[in-house]
Formats: sequence, C-alpha cells, structure tokens
Amino acid sequence: MKLSKEHIDNIKRFFNNKPVLKAYLFGSYSRGDADENSDVDILVGLGYSKQIGLEFIQMQLDLQELL
Repeated sequence: MKLSKEHIDNIKRFFNNKPVLKAYLFGSYSRGDADENSDVDILVGLGYSKQIGLEFIQMQLDLQELL
C-alpha cells in the first residue's frame, strides 16, 4: 500500500475529533522506504485525564477502514 497525500489528510482529519494528544507516523513510511507490503505504523498519545476504554479499539478499527 502506498500512503498518498489524501491518506495523510484523512488521517489528520480522523484524529481531529478524537481524544488524542498526538499521533506519530513511524516505521517504513516515516523513513521513506515503504513498499506495497508495508503496513502503516502510528503511535497514538492519549491524555491521562481522558478515559476512553474500549473507544480505543473502535478508533483502531475505524482507522483501518480509512486506510
């Protein structure tokens, strides 16, 4: 899978209304050496004051569908 500018914009919009402090792209896409077999690695920083519970699992599923 190639990560297009449209994908990146969709990811940014996705996190805009979520209880996420920061989201970082890492792995092969951040290094610029991703190929068609690469997955997208995103580190998500959550605020300690927010308890999201199982909402985190739903966020993961929604993000997978988005990509």
